[in-house]
Amino acid sequence: MRTGDIDLFGYCKVLVESGYDGPVCLEVIGAKGHSLAQVSIVAAESYGYLNAVLRSLGAR
Repeated sequence: MRTGDIDLFGYCKVLVESGYDGPVCLEVIGAKGHSLAQVSIVAAESYGYLNAVLRSLGAR
């Protein structure tokens, strides 16, 4: 799977700087045909990265 197609840090930074304090959903596409284990790894990595970005911006 490919990563890095969008500037997720930049998007989150704009949300935090504008005072947004609601839920955030990250859609991961392109997993069709992958095993449950592979999809679970992608989901865990995506959550970890998004959480780290929000923490670094002081949003968590």
